[in-house]
Amino acid sequence: MFVYIMHRFEYVVVLLQFIYTDVTFLKLVLLFAVSEAGELSRLKRDFAVLQEELAQCKADKEFVWSLWKRLQVANPDVAQAISTALQQ
Repeated sequence: MFVYIMHRFEYVVVLLQFIYTDVTFLKLVLLFAVSEAGELSRLKRDFAVLQEELAQCKADKEFVWSLWKRLQVANPDVAQAISTALQQ
């Protein structure tokens, strides 16, 4: 009977080790997920900043392009072009 109880006890110990290993693994997965969520949040903020910068670059490009077209006429009004550039 004692051998049977010891065998069962060893079985329970092994089972508890597996459970501990699984819990440790789940903790690591959770830490990784939290870390990834933080990284995702940072990437979303960076993306929003880059979108704003891109929008500003597009606006600047349109302004420079329109200014360039104004200066390509036969008699460009350079004073007006300079005034527009200063206002921008």
